[in-house]
Amino acid sequence: MISEQVDGLLITPVQTEKRSIHMLQESGIPFVLVARYFDDVDTDYVVADDVQGGYLATAHLIEKGHEKIAFINGPPYDSSAIDDLYCPR
Repeated sequence: MISEQVDGLLITPVQTEKRSIHMLQESGIPFVLVARYFDDVDTDYVVADDVQGGYLATAHLIEKGHEKIAFINGPPYDSSAIDDLYCPR
């Protein structure tokens, strides 16, 4: 993307490899992370409130009479969305 001289990027990182993020910062190309952030990298990001969303979804299921409700988590286990569920900011 750097060589294509794009004006900006929206990025949804799927791995914790931050080398590409650092390269983008050095390039000066503006970018925003979508649905994920890294605590130790100073970037702009946009995320949903997954904790509140989970609460509202569960409350809806309970209102509909459901009692056996499960949260199923799969890889990647190291995403900021999962981290926020267990250690909210």
